[in-house]
Amino acid sequence: MSVVQKATKPILSFAGVAKEKPSPFDRTGSTMAADGSGDNPVAALIIWEDLPEALIIWEILVRLPPEDVFRCRAVRRSWRHATSTRDFLLANHRRQPVLPILNLYEAIDLDAEGTIGIDHDDPHFVVFCGGGELRPVVRYAAPGMDCLALHGAIDGLLLVSSTGMNAIWRRFYLCNPATCRCAPVRQLFEHKLGRPCFSTHVVGFYQHQPSGEYRVLYWLRPESDDGGGAPVYYVLTVENGGEPRCIGRLGAATSPSAAQLLATGLPCSADHPPVLYRGCLYWGRHDLIDDDDETLEVYRHIPVFDVVTEKFRWMRRPFHLFHWTSLLEMNNADGTIGLGLCGSREGPVIEFWVLEDYDAEIWSFKRWINLEALTQTPAPPVDRLALFCTPARVVVFNEREVLISILGRVLQCDVHGNFLGLLECGGRLCHITGHSLRESILQHPFFEMQEEIAVNENDNMPMPFLLAV
Repeated sequence: MSVVQKATKPILSFAGVAKEKPSPFDRTGSTMAADGSGDNPVAALIIWEDLPEALIIWEILVRLPPEDVFRCRAVRRSWRHATSTRDFLLANHRRQPVLPILNLYEAIDLDAEGTIGIDHDDPHFVVFCGGGELRPVVRYAAPGMDCLALHGAIDGLLLVSSTGMNAIWRRFYLCNPATCRCAPVRQLFEHKLGRPCFSTHVVGFYQHQPSGEYRVLYWLRPESDDGGGAPVYYVLTVENGGEPRCIGRLGAATSPSAAQLLATGLPCSADHPPVLYRGCLYWGRHDLIDDDDETLEVYRHIPVFDVVTEKFRWMRRPFHLFHWTSLLEMNNADGTIGLGLCGSREGPVIEFWVLEDYDAEIWSFKRWINLEALTQTPAPPVDRLALFCTPARVVVFNEREVLISILGRVLQCDVHGNFLGLLECGGRLCHITGHSLRESILQHPFFEMQEEIAVNENDNMPMPFLLAV
């Protein structure tokens, strides 16, 4: 039930032309590049039989992507055993790249003027691998009218939801693309039942420490509420299959921004995902707002959720008044990963700030990128007016590339603002989700537990997704 068919569709490339990904390991030969990549013309070739077993396991195989680790298991019994231990799986996971996840939609013309719309048939997620290469991650096994949303990603696990036609029901699933496992999170299944919208608002997905459990943070409004009260927050542990635990409401309002969040609830992670940093989740509002002082004051503070104590608090953002903001991970001056904020207060100019002093909540300006300058290149990819009035979504990849999505287009530039090109998505609209994937082939008991439940309840409904990384 929980093993999902692996898609046989070849990997997508920058130009939209399919190509097979070369494997760094060749079962038929006895040699391999010393660095494990298989395509380094300088590296000396080494005979496998001459290498110590420990060196092969902990210096070569541990650096391979999951699909090549699976291939290696079929070569030697000792390799199969060594690459199945928890220590190896954790080490292999730590060496995988962090890949931004993008959402692809069909682009359609709505009228004679060529107004671009979105066709939600066959939505699917891909990861950006650098250089313009896209690889499929999750898509429906059969294209349909269902809505696919990504609510969280951590340790190679994806929390996705599928909303049925006419939005009558919604199901949540936990997926591992690297192992092609997928199972329903049954406690979050929801019928709309005549309500104007679904009542479950997922705002975070995280691993609790020190228990190691994976948990979903979401909020509901009390059924007796007239709509004016504050949302109530719950935590659901996905592994144990138990009932969600109420953790109460957001902390007392300390500013107009806090008061508004108390009333409206944290933004859904499918639209505005939080950033996990130093054991906490941080939400940065990403809405386009008016420029009057009273409205801008609403966005002075950042809500923070400690994933250890599971309590809320507030943090100050940069003093400047931005029209829109988004949080992301960025490198500090010393090379460590820090909490970053990007936003715009002068039309198409995106500013990047880093939290310099965490305890004192002091932010420092790092760089800026002028999107208007990018439109001066031949065949401007985005309408100039859109740069002034549309919030962008930004992700920094591999410390060198910056991806910026605006109105279904993704611009590529370096960290200095030099335009590199428009990401080719095979004629589809493309949107940065704000989530990222670091592959893992660790085994999780959640999937086996759901298989057992399906057998006991005679629930043999196949999963609706294809997983392919």
